[in-house]
Amino acid sequence: SEFKAGRETIAVLLLSESFLASESKYPFSLLGDIYYKRADLAQAAFYWGKAVELDPGNKALLEKIDRVSKEMELAKSQERVQMAHFELRYDTKLVFDAAAVNAALERAYEKIGKKLGYFPAEKSLVFLYSEEDFRNVFKLSPMVRAFYDGNIRMPLPKAAAAGDELNQYIEHEYTHAVVS
Repeated sequence: SEFKAGRETIAVLLLSESFLASESKYPFSLLGDIYYKRADLAQAAFYWGKAVELDPGNKALLEKIDRVSKEMELAKSQERVQMAHFELRYDTKLVFDAAAVNAALERAYEKIGKKLGYFPAEKSLVFLYSEEDFRNVFKLSPMVRAFYDGNIRMPLPKAAAAGDELNQYIEHEYTHAVVS
């Protein structure tokens, strides 16, 4: 309940106390989810690993561990750019116009914020991937062009119509972020 209400620090404290009281996979799994949302991949992997020790056949947890291990590998070559309302993370090998992405993110911040009457105080985390890395890590249908899981994640669109596509994806996913 605390996590869903946005009080992650309290949720972490309660979950930490909880796994001292009982041997259940749930506190470990939820701690993994919280740390994953915070983009603390090592902590997420640690807690999901503890949950798997208690439930070795849990397919969902095994998939999370597989995904986070792939993301940890990608993170080794990630660049981090701090913007006014966003933190952008991307592979240093990606070639794109960072100023255009920044402008699209800031336009979305203003447009969606005005429409919904809410401007988040915390920066939103945005991950950009190559199409290949996006598909390899997240194993989603080709129809999925971007998603929000506590952070905005999207592959860079192909060069043709990239500006329009990118703006649409950013606005759509940032709407999820604001509503969340």
